[in-house]
Amino acid sequence: MKKYIILLLSICFVPTYAFADTFLGVYLGAGVWNQKHEGKVQFLGSDVDLQNEFGLSSSTNEIFYIAFEHAVPVLPNIKLQYSSVSTTGSKQLSKSVTFDNTTYNVGDTINSRYALDNTDFILYYEVLDNWLSLDLGVDIKVFDGEVAMSSTNTSNSSVHAFDEPLPMLYAKAQFDIPITGFYISGEGSAIKTDDSKVADFKLLVGYESDLGLGGELGWRKLSLDVDDADDMFADVSTDGFFANITYHF
Repeated sequence: MKKYIILLLSICFVPTYAFADTFLGVYLGAGVWNQKHEGKVQFLGSDVDLQNEFGLSSSTNEIFYIAFEHAVPVLPNIKLQYSSVSTTGSKQLSKSVTFDNTTYNVGDTINSRYALDNTDFILYYEVLDNWLSLDLGVDIKVFDGEVAMSSTNTSNSSVHAFDEPLPMLYAKAQFDIPITGFYISGEGSAIKTDDSKVADFKLLVGYESDLGLGGELGWRKLSLDVDDADDMFADVSTDGFFANITYHF
């Protein structure tokens, strides 16, 4: 993992000659993300399916971001982004499962909570800055997650929380449709190591008025494939449509 961290952080200090806004541009966004959760987790036990055993349902959660772009070519621009990913569920088990060394039997009704909240600290350069723009950099994504389950038939309960930072490659491309104020954008972060693979991608259509006020509508997918991270295995994904209100000044 160390060699990936060194490689990613080194990108932040590579000079570029693309200039951002004349002095300082600030980009704000806030919205909601309709999320569908799928996959399996395992922690000191057997595979537990998020839908079949946890009974997790779709959820709608908030997302926020703020970005600062400046005209100093040797310094990276900065973007901070927060995404809430959480839901609860209830399901009667059709097979026995074990989680956190606790066994839940057939017929038990399980109440569950699943969270994969994440905060992105993104440093990037504008390689292109015209009607077609391209940003490249690094994203330190910090997960604040939790998997919890309890039985209504017994006193059994389990909670596993994790707080894990991951360095990822970051890229964003945007095409501005001339005169209209509309744009099409694709943005994503990803990393693959020997024991994990994480990706977070979004596609969107947006509009910005002459006053800087606008909106975005798009689709986003966050996937996490982890093999033995502190005794936890996970192959999960969250995807769905999102909508943002934006402001640029």
